[in-house]
Amino acid sequence: MLKKLIAAVIVLTGALLSSCAPNSTSSMKIIAPRIGKADCFVILHQGKCMLIDTGESDDFHEISSILLSEGVTHIDVMLITHFDKDHVGSAADLLNKYGAGKIYVNDRKKNSEEYQAFAEASGSMDKTVVTEDTEFDFGDIRVQIFAPDAEKYSEDDQNNASLVTRLTMLGRSYLFTGDVLDERIASLLAEDKIAVSDFLKIPHHGSWSEEVSRLIDAASPRVALVTCSQKNPPDQELLDRLKEMGIKTLVTSDGNVILTQNGKDLMY
Repeated sequence: MLKKLIAAVIVLTGALLSSCAPNSTSSMKIIAPRIGKADCFVILHQGKCMLIDTGESDDFHEISSILLSEGVTHIDVMLITHFDKDHVGSAADLLNKYGAGKIYVNDRKKNSEEYQAFAEASGSMDKTVVTEDTEFDFGDIRVQIFAPDAEKYSEDDQNNASLVTRLTMLGRSYLFTGDVLDERIASLLAEDKIAVSDFLKIPHHGSWSEEVSRLIDAASPRVALVTCSQKNPPDQELLDRLKEMGIKTLVTSDGNVILTQNGKDLMY
């Protein structure tokens, strides 16, 4: 009788623990490394890894150490928003070390050492040049990529041609804006592509403008992230506006930023 009672307690305890344990199929982790005024986002989900941008060339070891600490041996998806050196810088080294199942890029080639290294490393890998809006599933995450909507922008074409990416899982959404500037922001807003989001990556390392203010109003995020350094902090007007709106503001100059979603719960 006692043995049966103990067995029943063990079974019940296991069931309770199982019901309370995080469900790996509905969890996601986003890591933004402390790499100064540069972009890199490591997205982990269902044992797979996606990278949005790769920082500068000097950031390879920092990014790689994060991947190794998370048990990553292969990059499943690499998305390069645009080819400025602070976004594509470590791509070649990362591809050479980890490879990539799929690569997404914009259509603006750049005459630079970093771009050439990326082009050579990505060589025969499966690469999509995004010239129209694209969607795909990454496990339980819906990925939407908004392509540049002009053949050439009048101001800073490379930044404005950034691929803008939205991730959505279980009703939570995350908007990554690359380095889009006023002209592209205005276009995204006019095309109703900026929906309310839980997370907003502030474009261009925290530069402030009226269009950025409109972007924040449209996204109305719970949390905003600025990729910056102590030497190159975000504009104070931006920080004031985010504080005024009650938006939690995270900056990579303070250290690695980690967000996790487990089910519908978002933690940071």
